[in-house]
Amino acid sequence: MKSIVSVFLLLICVLSSTGQTQIAEYKIFPVDETGKDTSLVTFVAQLKNILTEKDTARLFAIMHPKMVTSFGGIMFGKQDFMSQWHLENAKESEVWDLMLHAINPGGVFCKGIFDEDTIEAAIQYPYASDGRLYQSAAAHFPDMYFDPYFTGVCIRKNAPVYESCDESSKQVATLSYDILLIDYEATMNAQPDAGFDFKMHYINTLDGAVKGWIKTSDIYALGGRTLFLEKKDGKWNITGFVAFD
Repeated sequence: MKSIVSVFLLLICVLSSTGQTQIAEYKIFPVDETGKDTSLVTFVAQLKNILTEKDTARLFAIMHPKMVTSFGGIMFGKQDFMSQWHLENAKESEVWDLMLHAINPGGVFCKGIFDEDTIEAAIQYPYASDGRLYQSAAAHFPDMYFDPYFTGVCIRKNAPVYESCDESSKQVATLSYDILLIDYEATMNAQPDAGFDFKMHYINTLDGAVKGWIKTSDIYALGGRTLFLEKKDGKWNITGFVAFD
């Protein structure tokens, strides 16, 4: 019996040290509604292929003529999209990886951007960009405004958290789908030459149980870009790839 109790206590210690005991209300679990529309499944598979192949012509062919790149910057249409992402040198553009990072976790249906009364459906990627998913956490933190510029979500299961801004440093925890508070001052200070192309972010969990460095590829920052797709007359198009601005 003693050995069983010892093993149980050891398991509790391990789970606590890895940040895996946080309550569900502090997490945004993955949601992907893509499969509810067979035409969307086909379109998303096509889009992923285009992004992987970095095929500008095929990408433009499935864009809405008023494709939104920035609301605040008043950037609409294919020309503004091309300018924003430096597609004159398409193979070197970061847009391909950013779009894949948005779409791979899955998406949720939404109101869309254009012609809300006439479109058949709209979906946004990633799921973590949907404010409706944060209602449970907001109920636990009524005085907290989940500022998009300082809030993120871990979009991986068992994502490692490191002691310092270095993947070879000590792993201090693992996180799965937790809502995160991003410390951009620490993030920028540790990567002064990165611009905004950070490889890692310094984060805290909402309950403060876990602090440390996590790979950028393992999170979605709410201030990051959201991909919108809309269906009209039976045809899907990309209608926006926008940051919170």
